[in-house]
Amino acid sequence: MQGFRRIVFLTVAVFLFASFRANAAQDPGTSLTDDKKGHQIQVVYVETQSSAGSNYHTNGRVKQYISQIQSWLKTKTGKELIFDTYQGQLDIAYLKYEGNIDMKNDEDLVRMYQKLNPTNYLGKSLIFVIDQKLATDTGCGWSQVGSGWSLALPNWPGCMDEDEPGIAEFLGLNSIAHVIVHEIFHSYGVKHACDSTTTNDLMHGEPECAAAGIVKDYAEKTTFDKSGLNYWGGNKAGVDLKTLRIWSDGSGTTEFAIPANLQIVPLVTTPTTVAPTNQTINCTKGKVSKLISAKNPKCPKGFKIKI
Repeated sequence: MQGFRRIVFLTVAVFLFASFRANAAQDPGTSLTDDKKGHQIQVVYVETQSSAGSNYHTNGRVKQYISQIQSWLKTKTGKELIFDTYQGQLDIAYLKYEGNIDMKNDEDLVRMYQKLNPTNYLGKSLIFVIDQKLATDTGCGWSQVGSGWSLALPNWPGCMDEDEPGIAEFLGLNSIAHVIVHEIFHSYGVKHACDSTTTNDLMHGEPECAAAGIVKDYAEKTTFDKSGLNYWGGNKAGVDLKTLRIWSDGSGTTEFAIPANLQIVPLVTTPTTVAPTNQTINCTKGKVSKLISAKNPKCPKGFKIKI
């Protein structure tokens, strides 16, 4: 009986340890130990004040989006992006934001993540997948071009209209996977690509493309720089992704430099201790004068400090 209890205890202990390790990235929001060194993309799941409690970070939905992006890119480029992993699994950090996110306060998320990860955030670009029902801006995601961080908001009204069986098979990517990779490429420096050779390019965007007379055709499969001039083989749209060292095969000749404005939290450094120096005072007693030097000098009995 004692042997049976011991087996049960060990089984429960192993289960609890495995459960803790599996969820360690979700609470309190710290990134797990990296499998790789160097630049990589950290996925951060955010629940805001108006979240739907979708738990896409733990139910496999976010992982599904990233897997779909990797498979699609593989067919287009023969390469995959470098995402942050722990023991071979996608590492998804978690943040709880007390409020709702819009374009005025989105840098708060960068600050929160960096404060929780004061040393291992260096060199990482960030994609925030945000569970928020309240729509405060237009679009299902955004990024400052070349900023090193981006956002996708799957629960905003209309953002998951295309996220249903059959769509990904036809377009190549479902709506949120499209948003995520589109915004990640913005964060690497790619602008909207308005190409007359295709009306459904991955980096097609408004209002630039509509102003150029190139209207998005949703009946066409998602394409990836068919001209080879905009962002894959050329840099008309701002940067040639092919040249950046952001790919899992180690290709590329140029390191992606995380911009200074992403380095919001300084590295934690050990404060240096400065040894106190001696001070000298002049002590007098009648016509007698003495100079006393010490870290905390005091006059001898009967003497007074001369000011």
